[in-house]
Amino acid sequence: MDIAPELQLLPESLDLNDEQRAIITHDDGPLLVIAGPGSGKTHSLILRAMNLLLLDKAKPEEFVLCTFTEKAANEMLTRMTALARRIDYRKDLSFMRIGTIHSLCNRLIMEYRHYTPLGNGYETLDQFSQWFFLFEHLNEICSNEAINLFKNKWGSAWYVAKELQRYFDKIMEEDVDVDQSCFRSNPFRSHLARAYRKYQRVLMIENCVGFASVQKIAHKLLCNAEHSCKITQGIRYVFVDEYQDTNYIQEQIVLRLASATGNICVVGDEDQALYRFRGATIHNILEFADTANKFFGLTDGCKCKQLTTNYRSHPKIIDANDRWMKSADWSSQNDRRFRFDKTIQPDLNTMHFTYPAVLSIYGEDTYDEAEQFAEFALSLKSRGTITDYSQLALLLYSVKPAYSDVYVEALKKRGIQAFSPRSRSFFNQIEVSLMVACFAELFGYCGEKQDNLLDQESFSEYVKDCIQKLNNGYMSSHPLLVAMRKLEVEIIGGEEDQKEELAVRLADYFYQILAIEPFTTFLKNEHQMRNLVIFSKALDTYQYFYRHTSNAGGSREPIKAHFFHVFLRPL
Repeated sequence: MDIAPELQLLPESLDLNDEQRAIITHDDGPLLVIAGPGSGKTHSLILRAMNLLLLDKAKPEEFVLCTFTEKAANEMLTRMTALARRIDYRKDLSFMRIGTIHSLCNRLIMEYRHYTPLGNGYETLDQFSQWFFLFEHLNEICSNEAINLFKNKWGSAWYVAKELQRYFDKIMEEDVDVDQSCFRSNPFRSHLARAYRKYQRVLMIENCVGFASVQKIAHKLLCNAEHSCKITQGIRYVFVDEYQDTNYIQEQIVLRLASATGNICVVGDEDQALYRFRGATIHNILEFADTANKFFGLTDGCKCKQLTTNYRSHPKIIDANDRWMKSADWSSQNDRRFRFDKTIQPDLNTMHFTYPAVLSIYGEDTYDEAEQFAEFALSLKSRGTITDYSQLALLLYSVKPAYSDVYVEALKKRGIQAFSPRSRSFFNQIEVSLMVACFAELFGYCGEKQDNLLDQESFSEYVKDCIQKLNNGYMSSHPLLVAMRKLEVEIIGGEEDQKEELAVRLADYFYQILAIEPFTTFLKNEHQMRNLVIFSKALDTYQYFYRHTSNAGGSREPIKAHFFHVFLRPL
C-alpha cells in the first residue's frame, strides 16, 4: 500500500523515517508495533488511519481506536481533525470510535443493553463506589462463616470489602471460571467463589455494574456468535495504543472486535509497562504475534515493526537508559520472551545543548538525600533552568507518607510546595480538614465514638483536631463561622418544623461553604481545588447509598451515624 498523494504533500512526510513509513503503508492483517519512547507513535498511527481513509480502505465509522486514557483519546481526535482540515478531508471524523477500552465497552453495553441482564438507567460504580457497595451488601454477599474467615485474614468489614473487590476484579479481568474444581478444594477459595456469584446477583438486582464488570459484560456479548456478528460487521480496523498495559480480558475484547477482518494494530513498549499492579500482563504484547496468528487462523500473518528513534530525549538520557536495560539478562530457559531485542537511538538531526542530562545524588541516608534533592531543586529554579517547580517530578518507591514525607518536608523548609495526589495524606490537607470540621459543626458531631465499631480512636481524634483547626484559626466573627452558625440553625429548624420539608443534600452545603473564605482562595490553587473535587465526589457517593437530606425531619442523627462513623471513618 502506498502513501496517499494528499499526505505526501505534507512537509512532515519528508521527515518520516523508514520505520514510520512501513507502519503507515501497512495494508491488512495484524500488526505489532514496538514503539520506544519519543518515537512518534501517535503521529504514525494518525497518519496510518488517515492514509486508510484517503485510499478508501475504510470509512470513519469503521474505525475503532483504543487509547489508555480519555485525555489521549481526545488528543487523538483533535490531531486527526486538524490533519483532516490541512488536507481538506471532508468526511465526519466524529463517527470514528475513539476511547479507552473501558469506555468502548460502555458504549457497546448501551447499544446492546437489551442483550444483557442490565436494566434501563443502570448505575456504573467507580472504584470507591464499588468498595462501598460491597461494604453495604457484605452480609448479603457473604455467609457468617465466610465473613469470619475473611475478617481473620484481612481485618475489619471495610478491609474485607476492599480485598473482595480486588479479588473479584481479578476474577473478571482474567476471565476465571469460579466453578472449576480448584475453588471447591480450599475453604478460602470456596467461600470466595460463592461470594463472587452472590456479588454478581446483587449487582444485577440493584441494576449496577462495576468497573471490571463492564468489560466482563462486553466480552460476554462478543463471545455470543449472533451478537458478535452484529457488533463487528461495521468494524474494519482496530488500533490499540499502550498495549503493554492491557489485561487478559481486554486482549480478548480487542481481538474479537477485529474478528470480522483480522485488521488489528497494537502499539506499545514492554519497557514502559507500568500497570502490572492493576492486573495488566506484559505477556499480551510479548506474545501478541503468536496470539493473533492463532486467533485469526494465520500461519505467519502478523507483521512486527519497531520504532526505535527517540526524537524527544537528550542523547545522554537515551544512552544511559539503553545501557541500563542491556545490563540485565533477559534470556529464558524455556524460550519464553521477556523483552524484544532493540536499541533506542537518538535523532541525529536534532540539536541538543551539552549539559549533564543524567546525574546522581548520593546521601548518607534518606534524610540527607532528601536535603540534597531539595537543594538541587532550589538551584535549578534560581539558575533559571526551570521556571516553575511543577516542572520537576520525583519518582519514589511509594508515595505513602512513610516514604514521601521526608522529601515533602525538605522541600517545604525551602518554601517549595510538593503535590502528591495519591500519598494517602489527603485528609491531612488544610482544605480537606477544614471541610470535615465544617460538616462536623453543621451536624453536631464532636468526635464521639459509636458502640461496636473498631478503629475509632484515631478517627475521633482526627475530627477533634479538624474542629480545633477551624475554631483556633478563625475568629467567631469570620464569615465562615458566621455562615456555619446560620446553616446549623437552618438544619435544626428543618428538623423541628417538618411541615415544610425541603430536601437539602450534603453537597448543597458543600457548595455553599465553597463560596466563603478561605475556600474561595483554596479554589484558586490547582492542588487544593483538586482535593475539594475529590471530596465532592465522595459526597456524591454517600448521597447515592444513603440518600439522606438534612431538612427531612429527624435526619441529623442518622447523618452523624452514617456519614461520620460508617462513611468517612474507614477512609
